[in-house]
Amino acid sequence: MGRDWGKETAQLARGRVAKRTGATARSIRLQSASDNGAVVVAGGAARFLEGGVKRHDIEARGRVLRYTMNGRPAFGKRVHNPGMRKQPFLRPAALEAYRKLSPGKRVVDAWNKAA
Repeated sequence: MGRDWGKETAQLARGRVAKRTGATARSIRLQSASDNGAVVVAGGAARFLEGGVKRHDIEARGRVLRYTMNGRPAFGKRVHNPGMRKQPFLRPAALEAYRKLSPGKRVVDAWNKAA
């Protein structure tokens, strides 16, 4: 059950994740699975997309920060990050996959296949 659930979760999450470059979607994969569960991991901006980001200031560790503003490079000692709302994709995908592959459905499918 765990491997099927993990594969289904990863597939659904790839379709749900917000895509800008596609790197986060490509990074979603099943890391491990057992009879009782699965571990699905995602890289890139996944943790920021899933949980959001509070607004905050970023200060240069060295002399100056380089960032892009209106498509052009900009420099400064401090920049304000306005934050980002949550865009959950992994947890909803896991819940949907669980509903699709619920244990009751698997028992009925096995029973019908045997008949």
